[in-house]
Formats: sequence, structure tokens, C-alpha cells
Amino acid sequence: MVGSRIIPSRYQDSVVLMRVASRLREMPGIDEAALFMGSEANKAILRANGLATSEAEKARPEDLIIAVRLDSPDEEPGATPESATLQAPRLSLEEALCRPKICSTKKKQSAEAETRRLYSLDAALRAATRATLVFISLPGRYAAAEARKALRAGKHVFLFSDNVPLEDERSLKQEACSRGLFCMGPDCGSAMLNGIGLGFTNAVSRGRIGLVTSSGTGLQALACYLDRLGEGISHAVGVGGRDCSPEVGALMTKAALLALDADSKTELVIIVSKAVSPGVMADLESFRAGLKTSVLFWA
Repeated sequence: MVGSRIIPSRYQDSVVLMRVASRLREMPGIDEAALFMGSEANKAILRANGLATSEAEKARPEDLIIAVRLDSPDEEPGATPESATLQAPRLSLEEALCRPKICSTKKKQSAEAETRRLYSLDAALRAATRATLVFISLPGRYAAAEARKALRAGKHVFLFSDNVPLEDERSLKQEACSRGLFCMGPDCGSAMLNGIGLGFTNAVSRGRIGLVTSSGTGLQALACYLDRLGEGISHAVGVGGRDCSPEVGALMTKAALLALDADSKTELVIIVSKAVSPGVMADLESFRAGLKTSVLFWA
């Protein structure tokens, strides 16, 4: 028996949603649980996994869908998926979904961290003056404006958001390149900079190999494989799945290659790419010829 609950206009990134879904699956009586934003692609995933409901089908892209399948509803008289979706996730929602993003700072006179709630990028930039990178996870139609604001503040951008219009992606990356900054993404799921993981990453050794990737899972798979071989990662720059499209022209891939080529700890660069158009591939082949660091393609 499957039921769903819709929370209107409640955006959360997929990392948070997967964590909450995992909590729900551990609760008695719940066989499967999923939390997705109401995009058409996510509704298709719910249908494929037998978690779609008529209510979920009506959700808008900015709405949050909570779907559960009860394990054995007959064991508890009166139990329904609707009651489960209303009651089971309440603790998780209150603790994980409804809590605003925070910035923690430590006062010199106290060992305890002070928690400050920040509701805008402007406030975060004022509070974290030493920050060099902004991690953005918003609905696609809002993400580009915040990414542009971050770039104009002189910050690198890790753009986790998907559904960002292609013309915005190209414009953002052009601006980033003109300012000597990274705009990783959109739909960038993984990166490793100076040993710090962004998005989905694995604990792997630091080393001499740099990665430039349009596939987050490809980055993780290759980084783990190299780690098992005794190699390590200097930096891994995610560029988003459309960077090597003709429309974007590998703007961020080239920027990452230049940065890694200038890094004394990087001796080899591997490009992990999805399908690359012939014109872009020819351009990249020509571009790597001007670098002193060896570059391999893994597509």
C-alpha cells in the first residue's frame, strides 16, 4: 500500500532528502520511502519504483513529495500509507527539512560555537568573509541569479542545482572565466578541492592526479579505483554534464585544465566526460596540446 504527502513550496537538495528517506526506511512498518521535488523527472522515478500516487502526480516542481510504501499494513488495524506519510516522517522533517541553513562561528572568549541563522547569500557573505566558495542548491530557476551574485562577489561556485537553463549556464561560465573563478555545474554532484569533498565524495588519498569530470559518479568511481592502485587525487573539478556540449563549449573544462596545469602537485590530468560532440573534442585535443601536464580522456 502506497501513500504520499505533498509539502507545497518546500525546496530541499537531494543530499538532505536522501538522508531523511534513509531514516524513514528504518522505521517499523515502512518497506520503502522516497523524498523528491515534484519535477517530471522525479515523478517518473516514483512511477518506476511503484511509489507514484495521484496526489504526487499533481505536485509542482517546487513542491516536496514524501512517498512511502507500508510493509504490512494489515498488522496494525487502521494503518494506511496516508497516516504513515503524515506521522512517520514528522521527526525527520522537523529536524532535517524545516531547519534553516546555519553558519557556525566560535567566539574567542568561549569554547562553544555560536549558531547564526542566515537567510540570504548576502548575509552569508557578510558573516563568512574568509569564504572563497559558495555552494548553491536551489530550484533551477532561482539558482542562476544567486550563482551570478556569488561570482560578482569574487567567490567560486559549486552549483549543485539542476534544471538551470542552458543559456544561463553558458553566461555564468563566461563570467566565471572572465573573473578567474570556477563555476562548477549546474547539476554538479561531486568535487574535491585541496582535499575537501563537495557534494557526494569518497575518502581517498591525496596524490598527483587531477580529475576534470562531467560525471559525479564517474569522479567517485575513478577516484576510488586510483586509490586502490596506490595513487591519489590532487584536485577533482566537477564541471556539470553539459559543459562539453556545443552550446557551452567546454568552458569550465578548459578553465580546470589551466588551473591543474599550473598546480605543482598535479602530474597527470584525467578528463572524465559524458558524450562529447566531435567539434568540442577536436577543440579540447588542440587545447591540451598547449599544456605542459599530460592529459588523458576517459569517456
